[in-house]
Amino acid sequence: MPAHNRGALAVAVDLPSGIGEDDGSVPDPTVLPADLTVTFGGCKVGLLRRPAADCAGRIVVADIGIGDELERIRRRGLGPSER
Repeated sequence: MPAHNRGALAVAVDLPSGIGEDDGSVPDPTVLPADLTVTFGGCKVGLLRRPAADCAGRIVVADIGIGDELERIRRRGLGPSER
């Protein structure tokens, strides 16, 4: 049940505690679903995969000044024909 239905707003910082940041797993059934998740630098893959996506609520990516570096890393992973 979303926190707002309980009279409170649940905000997760970076990602809801207990979810798999890479695979979207929720190994512990007691994870508190967030109404809002504020994550930093870039969106973690696990926030977009089910079942964890159902626990993330609205996702906001906070700019912490690493966008250029993330783009350089992303481009390094692409072959010449993909650039």
